[in-house]
Amino acid sequence: ANDYVTKPFLKDEFTSRIKVHVRLKKLTEALFIANKRLRRKIIETQKAVKREETLNEKILERTVELKDANDRIADLNKALEYSATHDALTCILNRGAILSFLENDIKRSKRMKSSLSLLMFDIDFFKRINDTYGHLVGDAVLKQLSSITRETIREIDLFGRYGGEEFIIILPDTNIEQALILGERLIKKVRNHNFLTNKTTLKVTISIGLAEYIHDESVDQLIERADVALYEAKASGRDNVKVSKNSVIK
Repeated sequence: ANDYVTKPFLKDEFTSRIKVHVRLKKLTEALFIANKRLRRKIIETQKAVKREETLNEKILERTVELKDANDRIADLNKALEYSATHDALTCILNRGAILSFLENDIKRSKRMKSSLSLLMFDIDFFKRINDTYGHLVGDAVLKQLSSITRETIREIDLFGRYGGEEFIIILPDTNIEQALILGERLIKKVRNHNFLTNKTTLKVTISIGLAEYIHDESVDQLIERADVALYEAKASGRDNVKVSKNSVIK
């Protein structure tokens, strides 16, 4: 019951009250429907928010996955770049990389009018080591020799495997006198080192050829002069350093 009238009552008052309560009922029903729609809208909104939160979580997870994938790709690219420029056995620059660096250093030497020397060396009687003890021992010698060389040269020097047991060291800002000092130091260090392998301990020597860059000569010409000097070192008894005849020692 929402209201009451007492007897006797006036017809107009009764009618007026009836109309008020009918209007209130309609408003109440309209409010109920509006509240029902609002609750449904709230539920839909909550579901939409939940879906969005779930989507955001998935997006975040996907973003993390993509970042991990990109990191893996970057690591693979670095590994590929490293393997493309480094020798697999000795972990020093391979032939292609060392020649590319030599070409760049020659251009720099010409531009800066600075000295540049090339040191080429190989292991004396290396074939005898492989034939006597096997290639695994030969590989161990190559790796240890590479470590000794890296410890002997400067940070700015570039060291690479030219092929087989033959190596190249690029010496920027270095004249032939300075290169000769390094060559003799390396000869002595290798000679006095005990090369430890899984079969035996070996004494190893190297022969070195040196050449200083001459203005306007090509990469091949510089390498050829160092190579000729290396063969002269071999011919004169090995375990020594020879300087290219075109490189004048003051």
